[in-house]
Amino acid sequence: MERFVSFRFSHVPDRLSQAVARLSIPDTFFEYGGEVTNPNMMLRSVCTILWLLAVAGSAANAEDPGKDPLTLNIGIGFSLSPYIFQGEKRGAEFELVAAVLEDAGYRMRSRFVSMNRRVHEFDRQQLDGILTVTRPVVANACLTRPYIHYQNVVASLAEQDIELGGINDMRGYSIAAFQTAHKVISPEFARMAEEHDAYMALPNQLNQVQMLYRKRVDLVVSDINIFRWYALILGNENKIDPTMPIRVHPLFQPSPKMASFWDPEVCRAFDLSYGKLLAEGEVARIFQRYGLSDSIIENAVDIQFGS
Repeated sequence: MERFVSFRFSHVPDRLSQAVARLSIPDTFFEYGGEVTNPNMMLRSVCTILWLLAVAGSAANAEDPGKDPLTLNIGIGFSLSPYIFQGEKRGAEFELVAAVLEDAGYRMRSRFVSMNRRVHEFDRQQLDGILTVTRPVVANACLTRPYIHYQNVVASLAEQDIELGGINDMRGYSIAAFQTAHKVISPEFARMAEEHDAYMALPNQLNQVQMLYRKRVDLVVSDINIFRWYALILGNENKIDPTMPIRVHPLFQPSPKMASFWDPEVCRAFDLSYGKLLAEGEVARIFQRYGLSDSIIENAVDIQFGS
């Protein structure tokens, strides 16, 4: 009696398929169709295939032992109060993204690295996703909807009644800015900073806020929520009078921040869960825990950051 057999190994998990590919096994090795003329040889072939699949499975598991498909390795920036507190794994942005991913059915495994390192590791698929991006950084990766906005502003004491129509109007005042402001805001701002004799870049943003309230500088350039956070801290420590109104000048464009993932399904689930948490008020509650707001300031306004 003639006996025929036909089989094909398919629909194996993606990570197993990738491991098989790295073993340089031709696709045709896993296909057979035809008459069985030598049962012993057929048995040896099947055993060889099963052994190779076992080796490939071990290689796949060795890449990231203990990782399940619902755990995502996420690249996050270093501490930036109040958005991210690296050592404590908290902060408005950190907790917001963790809540969105949890609602979408995922768990976040955070890795704190610089932006350049984040992009490098993401490009090599050592990370499943990265946060706080403003544009596509890697080909073929998806982007979520903006989940938070950073907004750099100029702050002055309201009692000084300073009016600023644009960046050039800042030249007549002393300025304290965060350290990389001249690199990230705009070329026009960079030129002004370079030519301004009374411009200083400070690594400690708490000092900026304190200098403004104590009238040691006319203008401060800061993200509005970072300014708000440090004003709250200084007010609670009685180092400033938080009832002094601050005039906020929105001279710069807000910067919407997004997440990027390799899996389009993760992007879709992220967007759906973010919309749900936003509608339920959970996004606002996370911000309120830090005394913050995600509202965009469109016109100059006087604000008291304490009582």
